[in-house]
Amino acid sequence: ARLEELRQFLAEVARTAPDPGWTEREAAARATYGRALVGLGQLDAARAELARSIARTPTVLALEMLGTIAWKKGDLGGARKHLTAAVALGDDSPADRYARAKLLRLLGDVADEAGDRAAATQARSQALAVWSDLGRLELPPALAGERLVESARLLWGLDRPSDARDLFDAAMDADPDGADTFTQTVTFLLTHDEYDRARDAYYQALASDRI
Repeated sequence: ARLEELRQFLAEVARTAPDPGWTEREAAARATYGRALVGLGQLDAARAELARSIARTPTVLALEMLGTIAWKKGDLGGARKHLTAAVALGDDSPADRYARAKLLRLLGDVADEAGDRAAATQARSQALAVWSDLGRLELPPALAGERLVESARLLWGLDRPSDARDLFDAAMDADPDGADTFTQTVTFLLTHDEYDRARDAYYQALASDRI
């Protein structure tokens, strides 16, 4: 019901053509609506709404969602285009660098699937550099764990599995009560045939009183 209200509101905004000050707010609202449609599995409707959003004002959210949809549909070229555009947005604030590092990892994964190993390596190396730089900040345990998990995934993609394993261990030590850190670690290890390490990480999580 709320999504339908938002759809009607956006239709009214488009019809009445309000002052230019509405442009960014309309773009943000359409991006949020598009993300909700993605969550409901309505990918074609989501893609149309997200395209309208970036036609108003390109945002990281809309471009990331468009890139993800294109990837799911096998349009690797489209996915790379949208993700590259998203990476170019933002500034050097910690929040924007955090978002950029995650986008670069996605871009590397898509490039790898497309068979462009050089571009995949470049994107992953750039993401790793951003995460390394963010490590200079005093991060809360959850973010410290996420930073290390993301870095470990990148190292694995850069053919450095031994270093990646070490960082997964470091992530669990940095965020000993973080359910998400352990979930991401165990899931990655299981899907990469690291069954013994996944089992050890699972038992380590069970030892926590807060997971």
